[in-house]
Amino acid sequence: KVGSYQCNGGVLLCVGAIDPQAETCDGIDNNCNGMVDDAASGTGVACGQSNVAPCALGTTQCQNGMIACVGAINPQAEACDNIDNDCNGFIDDNASGTGASCGQSNVAPCQLGTIQCQGGSLTCVGAVDPQSEACNGVDDDCDGMIDDSPSGVGGTCGQTNVGPCEFGTIQCQAGQLLCIGEIAPQSETCNGVDDDCDGAIDDSPSGTGATCGQTSVGPCELGTIQCQAGQLSCVGAVNPAQETCNGIDDDCNGVVDDNVTGAGVACGQNNTFPCSFGTMQCQGGALTCIG
Repeated sequence: KVGSYQCNGGVLLCVGAIDPQAETCDGIDNNCNGMVDDAASGTGVACGQSNVAPCALGTTQCQNGMIACVGAINPQAEACDNIDNDCNGFIDDNASGTGASCGQSNVAPCQLGTIQCQGGSLTCVGAVDPQSEACNGVDDDCDGMIDDSPSGVGGTCGQTNVGPCEFGTIQCQAGQLLCIGEIAPQSETCNGVDDDCDGAIDDSPSGTGATCGQTSVGPCELGTIQCQAGQLSCVGAVNPAQETCNGIDDDCNGVVDDNVTGAGVACGQNNTFPCSFGTMQCQGGALTCIG
């Protein structure tokens, strides 16, 4: 502002004048040009911490009577987001949240992993998590017990429940699903039991149907092996018998009445001369005293 001249000690002095000053950022029109804080000293200077992308320097400006850095993008804590947040030239290096243990269990065969930054996302790397328990000799669910209540057990198994056969139960043994307790069908044998569990006892058992007997020379006949009352029997066979004098080849050797029982024995009433004993011989199917 303009002052006024005053005489002080014989000298004219300008008293009360305030002359223009260099403009500073203080909310005052220091240079008295009618504009407050225009082109204040300290403005227009680059400011900020880094010019490495995505960071950027700003420019000092006078705002509300104070020097402010406008437009600067400063480094931030590194995050896992595919951005070089701390502007050190490396993307996602030592991102916050990494390095910690992750996963569900550290009981073998499970193991914990480590949180790592991959592709802009926090990922649990190296963890082996529990799985559904299976019958394989491995503690899949990592509860400290191998093959405890694995999937697939407890169901009915086997071929049939007819006759002596029985269904079993699926159990886990030595890392394998096995049918325990099953009585399975067997080949049918002649034993009074329904071995093949088809509902019929001794039907077409092994060992039947073959020819049996000693000879088929008449009057003998061969028979057939059949199952009767739980035992293999030769049915229909006519076997050789002791040869008798009957006009039949009882011993089935192809000769009728040879070496018959009773032949060759002395016969007759008296052997005093002129009488003499005879010999029993088979003639015409009858024993006759000859001679």
